[in-house]
Amino acid sequence: MEVPTHAKYLRGILMVFGIFAIGIGSGYVLDRVRTRTIQKASVADAIKNAPTDTETQTDQTTTTTNTVLTLSSLPEVKLIFTGDMLIDSSIKSLVKNKLDGDYEKIFGAAETILQKADITFGTFNGTFSATDTNRTETKAAVAMRNAGFDVLGTNYGGINRASKSLIETTLVIDGNGLTHTGAGRSYLNARLPVLIEKNGVTVGYLALTDSKNDWPLATENEAGLLWANDPQLEEIIAAAKAKADVLVVSFNWAETATTHTLRQELLAHTAIDAGATIVVGHHGSNLHDLEYYHGGIIAYNLGQLISSSGPKSGIHGLIFETGIRGGVINTVAAYGVVANTSGYIDSVAPVSMESLVREKGVTTIATPDEIINALPESIASEIVSHGPHANKVAITIDDGWSPTLVKQALDVLSTKSAKATFFTVGSIVDANRLNFIRAVTNGIELGNHTDTHGWLTQMNDTTIAKEMAGWQTKTDAALGTHYEVRWFRPPFMAGFAGHSKTAESVTSIAKANGMRIALWNVDPFSGISTRADVPTVTNYIINSAKPGSIILLHFTQEHIAALPAIIDGLRAKGLEPVTMSELMNLQ
Repeated sequence: MEVPTHAKYLRGILMVFGIFAIGIGSGYVLDRVRTRTIQKASVADAIKNAPTDTETQTDQTTTTTNTVLTLSSLPEVKLIFTGDMLIDSSIKSLVKNKLDGDYEKIFGAAETILQKADITFGTFNGTFSATDTNRTETKAAVAMRNAGFDVLGTNYGGINRASKSLIETTLVIDGNGLTHTGAGRSYLNARLPVLIEKNGVTVGYLALTDSKNDWPLATENEAGLLWANDPQLEEIIAAAKAKADVLVVSFNWAETATTHTLRQELLAHTAIDAGATIVVGHHGSNLHDLEYYHGGIIAYNLGQLISSSGPKSGIHGLIFETGIRGGVINTVAAYGVVANTSGYIDSVAPVSMESLVREKGVTTIATPDEIINALPESIASEIVSHGPHANKVAITIDDGWSPTLVKQALDVLSTKSAKATFFTVGSIVDANRLNFIRAVTNGIELGNHTDTHGWLTQMNDTTIAKEMAGWQTKTDAALGTHYEVRWFRPPFMAGFAGHSKTAESVTSIAKANGMRIALWNVDPFSGISTRADVPTVTNYIINSAKPGSIILLHFTQEHIAALPAIIDGLRAKGLEPVTMSELMNLQ
């Protein structure tokens, strides 16, 4: 049958429109794919085109060449993490009665910190479910977005809430300009990471609960949370990392311990080893330590950002900040959060990074001198953090994991005719054998920094003694003769911040082996950041150093690159870099 003329025209118009629509849709999809490809390629291009320095180290029969990437040429992504936000009916009452109904005001002084990051993550410890009498208002989600949050972890503790409530809560979060992670409509959905691109870098977020009884666990057909005890934990994390340049894993812990537990440590280490770059822990008001582990970092418990239990005295939460360049951690900082009597955040102040990594549970900003003064006199008399006030300072450099950086430091000290003390780890002495021989020959002093760089507070006296003896044995073997060591430096200052029993053991064992404890009073890790750039490190040390100062550096690229200018700057102030023993008038 013949198609009417008007139908032919109509069909033709529809076909043209359809082709046009498909073209637009395809163009949009292709443009999105192309944009993502360009963004992803920007990091690769930056790495490819970044200036590099070539370093060569010769060991009698072999020559090794290492290429060092200049990270400053790569784009940086700032990430911020906060403690729990328990926004419930109590907070609702506070906002209504004291803050003019404005939820955003509860963030107070923290808001400027939260908003400066490229991506801000927090754990929402509350509910938006209409069936929950303890729910908060939907406008609290808008307030969190306006305060600077991008991703909310929903892997929090609760009181046996139902799957329906969980779905309603995630819908409110996602519907108000935020993204949730840690819960899904099914098991397969819950294990998918949130992916956010910034500056050409894809950051993934994955959240798990270690508290099985609080929320329902996700199943094949039921909404719930992802369990940290999942037998496929490593596969889940590895699959998430395959989609991201940087992966963040959040754990809601079952325990509210005062320090991080062995189980938490095992889970966090498993996450890093499986592909995570950053691990953050949550649950309870206790603040725990930070740990650098296998190229990643673990913040075991960030405490509380917003709490319904009323105002607290002192720091009750941490805001943790990392800068990422080239897929690796570039800078780290932390801020203590204090609530005032009205319940909102009154002040946010930087917290010493050294204090956070020094001991489990230690979040004080005490200096080495303050720690020494708090110890019994019998212990304090065996510890030094500065020397006699002459025109001398001691440069000390810790660890020595990279033989290349140790060699660079020796080159600088030789060129500048300056002295220093190396507190090296015994377990890497084989890789540093020629460096050790050269150091001692050139008047560089060696200090005992244990055999494995482990936590002394987790060791008994016998193990502590073995750690010191292991360093001595390996150093003697490397040098081909016995080395009379005078100084011991505990890794992380372990045992000397709030652990007088361990401090007494360490001091006694060191003394029995002819050593005193060497701490410091100028430290760029605590004073600025663990990954501060070269000019910042240089200026900080030169401005902070005084006659008799003991300067703590590490064998990192930034610290060793800053070493020439540090020596020049100290001498310009009339301060001569010497060894620990020279500073203490023992030579």
